[in-house]
Amino acid sequence: MKVNLKIKEDNTVQTVQHEIEDMNILQITQAIKKIKEMFDIAQKDDHLQALLVEVFDESQKR
Repeated sequence: MKVNLKIKEDNTVQTVQHEIEDMNILQITQAIKKIKEMFDIAQKDDHLQALLVEVFDESQKR
Protein backbone atom coordinates (compact mmCIF):
# COMPACT_ATOMS: atom_id res chain seq x y z
CA MET A 1 0.00 0.00 0.00
CA LYS A 2 1.24 3.50 -0.74
CA VAL A 3 0.63 6.54 1.45
CA ASN A 4 1.31 10.21 0.91
CA LEU A 5 3.37 11.93 3.60
CA LYS A 6 3.08 15.70 3.90
CA ILE A 7 6.32 17.15 5.23
CA LYS A 8 5.89 20.67 6.57
CA GLU A 9 8.93 22.92 6.91
CA ASP A 10 8.51 26.61 7.60
CA ASN A 11 5.98 27.81 5.02
CA THR A 12 6.38 24.94 2.55
CA VAL A 13 4.71 21.56 2.32
CA GLN A 14 6.32 18.72 0.42
CA THR A 15 4.34 15.56 -0.42
CA VAL A 16 6.30 12.33 -0.61
CA GLN A 17 4.81 8.99 -1.60
CA HIS A 18 5.93 6.08 0.58
CA GLU A 19 5.24 2.34 0.33
CA ILE A 20 4.26 0.53 3.51
CA GLU A 21 3.94 -3.18 4.12
CA ASP A 22 1.00 -4.94 5.74
CA MET A 23 1.43 -5.75 9.41
CA ASN A 24 1.80 -9.39 10.36
CA ILE A 25 -0.13 -11.00 13.22
CA LEU A 26 2.80 -10.67 15.64
CA GLN A 27 3.07 -6.92 15.01
CA ILE A 28 -0.69 -6.49 15.46
CA THR A 29 -0.60 -8.46 18.72
CA GLN A 30 2.31 -6.38 20.04
CA ALA A 31 0.55 -3.14 19.10
CA ILE A 32 -2.65 -4.21 20.87
CA LYS A 33 -0.66 -5.10 24.01
CA LYS A 34 1.00 -1.65 24.05
CA ILE A 35 -2.32 0.12 23.55
CA LYS A 36 -3.82 -1.89 26.43
CA GLU A 37 -0.84 -0.95 28.64
CA MET A 38 -1.42 2.73 27.82
CA PHE A 39 -5.10 2.52 28.74
CA ASP A 40 -4.26 0.64 31.96
CA ILE A 41 -1.90 3.48 32.92
CA ALA A 42 -4.51 6.08 31.96
CA GLN A 43 -7.10 4.46 34.22
CA LYS A 44 -4.89 5.28 37.22
CA ASP A 45 -4.18 8.90 36.23
CA ASP A 46 -7.02 11.46 36.19
CA HIS A 47 -5.01 14.00 34.19
CA LEU A 48 -4.16 11.44 31.51
CA GLN A 49 -7.81 10.36 31.35
CA ALA A 50 -8.84 13.96 30.72
CA LEU A 51 -6.23 14.30 27.99
CA LEU A 52 -7.42 11.14 26.21
CA VAL A 53 -11.04 12.28 26.39
CA GLU A 54 -10.06 15.62 24.89
CA VAL A 55 -8.03 14.00 22.09
CA PHE A 56 -10.78 11.55 21.18
CA ASP A 57 -13.44 14.28 21.30
CA GLU A 58 -11.36 16.43 18.92
CA SER A 59 -10.84 13.55 16.50
CA GLN A 60 -14.61 12.91 16.34
CA LYS A 61 -15.30 16.54 15.45
CA ARG A 62 -13.27 16.25 12.24
